[in-house]
Amino acid sequence: MKRRILWLGACLALAALWAAGLPAGPALAAMVLLPPLSWCLTLPAAGKLETTLRLPATADKGGEIPLTVQVRNPTRLPIGPVRCRIALGNELTGETATVTALVQVPARGVGCAKLRIQARYCGYLRAQVVRVQAMDWFGLLPGPAGGGAEGGTVVLPEMFPVRLALTVPPTTPEDSLDYAQNRLGSDYAEPLGLRDYRPGDNLRAVHWKLSSKVGRLVVREPSLPVQRRLLVYWNKSPAEPAAMDAMAETAASLCRALCQSGYAYHLAWGQEQEVDTMADFLEALPRMLRDGGESARLPQRDYGRLLYLSARPAPPLPGMTALLWGPAAAATAGHVLPVSPEHYREDLQTMELDP
Repeated sequence: MKRRILWLGACLALAALWAAGLPAGPALAAMVLLPPLSWCLTLPAAGKLETTLRLPATADKGGEIPLTVQVRNPTRLPIGPVRCRIALGNELTGETATVTALVQVPARGVGCAKLRIQARYCGYLRAQVVRVQAMDWFGLLPGPAGGGAEGGTVVLPEMFPVRLALTVPPTTPEDSLDYAQNRLGSDYAEPLGLRDYRPGDNLRAVHWKLSSKVGRLVVREPSLPVQRRLLVYWNKSPAEPAAMDAMAETAASLCRALCQSGYAYHLAWGQEQEVDTMADFLEALPRMLRDGGESARLPQRDYGRLLYLSARPAPPLPGMTALLWGPAAAATAGHVLPVSPEHYREDLQTMELDP
């Protein structure tokens, strides 16, 4: 805008000098005609521009996040500044914003612009180039250009200590409906796999019917029955951004505390994840934050305890402790712990999770 004002002022000044009889005609003609001419010359290159967005894989909430906008001009034609309009959206909280980058791009070269953006809440921050404009050589006249791109970063929650006091009912292998993946056990009812017989194998493991068909001894590898007696379920129905952020931090802090206390549990938020170790939780965390706020069905599996997090009322279920935000707490029966987005950290450090 400033360049256009200066250009218009210069044209008016030269026009005034020319009207006064001074030899300003050639300069005025050049001032008026050169920008449109250079704009026409940039059009062939503008349609072939390639844009790329680069963000870190993860970022801290509230901190500066580096965003690099890269524009490549594969042609030999020179081009003026390239203006990129970038839409930002947090897929967890629904917040949106836009930023603009101005990139200087040489002929047959690459130009970069580095921005610093921020995310107020945790979640998955998606960046997408929604408009690219190639300017003339003087930076006055914009024209449409190709090269849209997108990228994203996981904005990590700020986890905090949680006081756990959970009583998980004991279980026996006979009660189990799940079997460990890639872990051998002693249960031949649900074999983990089949293989050829090796000296020393238990004869109980021989699959006699299959062995008679294939003409060699085949044994069943026993599976390991496991029972996830604890289910952490986050119903990610849409809520206010502050409530979604608070629920994400609470869910992450609870899961970390469970891992530190030695609990094996089942985590569900629309997707599902078996969590045996801290590594399992850290693997699931980015996916849990990336998925948008949407209601998900409760997994149909046997569980002894259920930690339910949501901003919506929950039906009373056996062994459920509900952590609810806002008016949902008053509309839910059973063991309900009301949580506020403003004081959720203090609430979780003082409340007892067991009824």
